[in-house]
Amino acid sequence: TATVDESVVAKMRASDFGGASVTIPHKIDIMSKLDEITDEAKAIGAVNTVVPVQGPHQGTILVGDNTDCEGMFDESIFGAANKKKGVAVELAYTPRFTRFLKLAGLAGWATVEGGEVLVEQGGWQAQKWVGRQWDLESVQAQMDLVQAGRV
Repeated sequence: TATVDESVVAKMRASDFGGASVTIPHKIDIMSKLDEITDEAKAIGAVNTVVPVQGPHQGTILVGDNTDCEGMFDESIFGAANKKKGVAVELAYTPRFTRFLKLAGLAGWATVEGGEVLVEQGGWQAQKWVGRQWDLESVQAQMDLVQAGRV
């Protein structure tokens, strides 16, 4: 959507709304449309996850959260840093392995490409929406096929 207007808010308040991923440029604008903002989202200053919670009297409460840090600093991503000099993270999706990541890899650094961070961050969103993370390895395998042009 081009803007976060009242029609978007109305759809989010529908009984069948399961949650939303919010991307740039809407991560800040959406905050004023939500009922509650988590401490994490307040600290970051942006919302990338909307979680509908059924309130006892007022219908759906829209909670804004942010899983960007959880996705970026997940142990599965940075566990490799224990074996290497450091970690180089590039949040670009295309190309998958940027010049920066290639150079960092040649220098012996562990590298993390943007698609991997996206999958991890999305797994944390799934946890907030349905109470469990998805199978991150399967999702990453699908992402690999898409990025390789095989899907």
